[in-house]
Amino acid sequence: MTLLNRAKIFAPFAALVGFDEHIRSKDVPYERKHELGADEEWELNHRLDILHSLTYNSKLARRNAVTVAIEYFVPCTDQRSDAYGIKGLYESVTGVVRRVDMVNQAITVTDSECLTHSIRFSDIYTITDPEDRLFDAVLPDEE
Repeated sequence: MTLLNRAKIFAPFAALVGFDEHIRSKDVPYERKHELGADEEWELNHRLDILHSLTYNSKLARRNAVTVAIEYFVPCTDQRSDAYGIKGLYESVTGVVRRVDMVNQAITVTDSECLTHSIRFSDIYTITDPEDRLFDAVLPDEE
């Protein structure tokens, strides 16, 4: 079958509203959420404690202006996708920490475009310091 004849077979589907978008949504490389090990979870909690101590009120948060890079999980919200409720994507944001809310278990970060991101602790995969100086403190049990 020639390519022209093959194209004619699929031409009627182009008239369907949203068909191309639906097909493209299947190309998104969703993945399962990574479960942290005990050591990774401890390290993440330790970093959150450090960030909380540096930003526990808005005055401290403005004065310290702590910049971090956070990689976090965003669940699939496309109800037509096979990944809905099961898989998602990992996204990254680099910005200044505005608040570490221990009660609601969320961290608020403002990026370079002044967009505010509120990320739940349970969705965080890693927190790193772009300047490599924030989390280098000697831990008490390592002395």
